[in-house]
Amino acid sequence: MATKAKKDPSAEMKSLLGPLWSAFSLKNVWELVVDAYNEVYYIDNGKMIVLDKVFKKSTELDQVVTRLLAFHQKKKKSEELSYFFNLDQYTKVAIVLPPLAIKGPSIVITKLPIQDLTFDDLIRFKALDSEGKNVIEKMLASNKGFIVAGNMGSGKTTMLNLLVNGIPQPNRVVTLERIPDLLIKRPHVCRIQSQTQKASEMIDLIGVAERMRADYLVLSDCVGPELMPFMEMVRSNCIGVMLTTGESVLDTIKRIETKAVVSSDGMNLEEVRYAIAQAFKYLLFQEKTAEGVRQVSSISELVYESGELKLKAIYKR
Repeated sequence: MATKAKKDPSAEMKSLLGPLWSAFSLKNVWELVVDAYNEVYYIDNGKMIVLDKVFKKSTELDQVVTRLLAFHQKKKKSEELSYFFNLDQYTKVAIVLPPLAIKGPSIVITKLPIQDLTFDDLIRFKALDSEGKNVIEKMLASNKGFIVAGNMGSGKTTMLNLLVNGIPQPNRVVTLERIPDLLIKRPHVCRIQSQTQKASEMIDLIGVAERMRADYLVLSDCVGPELMPFMEMVRSNCIGVMLTTGESVLDTIKRIETKAVVSSDGMNLEEVRYAIAQAFKYLLFQEKTAEGVRQVSSISELVYESGELKLKAIYKR
């Protein structure tokens, strides 16, 4: 009996991306951006490289969009103008359609690192030093909740992957993800993904996770409305891990406080600060500097004291 030939993943990707494939396939390219059919560029080792004449006319870009949505088993709908999905475990896609996208369809394709990174790799890249590694290892061994924060492009998601993979065994990890952008390679993991990326659905998923016997519950992207339900869940049932965005440590704390107040059922700021300190013991902040250097800049303990949320630095670059 003849066996079916396996599909070549790279050939399938080449067929999907069409004119974008040659740039996407370059090893150092980690992000490919289309702002209009005649405005295409990619990010190569942090530098923007403009591409000329990738599409000869707008209909060629439309065809790529149609293929991508068909792969995602979605049809264009007049009321649905943005799509976020994965092509595979290592490739994220964001598509925005007119009239939201004024110049025509806009696409961002992001490649996640295929190679498994370690903390020693981060030391080699100068994103971390040996002292920072020791502090992180003690933080993980403490079995306490922690927040991973950083500015845009700082590598905070890569750090979250490392930390989740480093959670001591045999703890069971449950993740809540708007888009499946985590690369978790460990046993005892249940990954739960939002289907609509709506805030109400993320709140519902927290209720689902409560029944999944999590030792650790990971929120891969804190947007806001789900924050207080998430913190209430981890304060009562398990250990919480959360990823969020901030321009500095202070900015991160202020954003979390604001989101927590808004997403609570009438809690005041002092009550929210107490809840944050109960849910999370540590805050790891990673930043991308003005020079483009990505590094873990600080790790702090969160301490509630006399109505204030205070930070006790245990590591600083």
